[in-house]
Amino acid sequence: MQPWGKWGRRAKNLLAGVDWRSIVHYIKGMGVQFQTTIKRELARRGWSGYRLGHEARMPVRTIQAYLSGDRDLTGKRLAKVLDTLDLELRPKQQRRRKG
Repeated sequence: MQPWGKWGRRAKNLLAGVDWRSIVHYIKGMGVQFQTTIKRELARRGWSGYRLGHEARMPVRTIQAYLSGDRDLTGKRLAKVLDTLDLELRPKQQRRRKG
């Protein structure tokens, strides 16, 4: 069986021209933006990573590794942290051009 499963050639052809380096760079950049926003909110509240871990009911080591940049948070864990801090993800509104 092909490593691509039953969609084999179709998936391979669709992904052939994708520049994965730019996608990974973009995703990691978004992660840094989330991390910065979370750090700002922690500072505003006067919370530590330890407190965030307890409030979010997550492993403190995971939170501390994320805040130090050693680990990424994705999916449910990121949603849990954002929910604990009363933050939400939403698309950035683009400025309207006059004229």
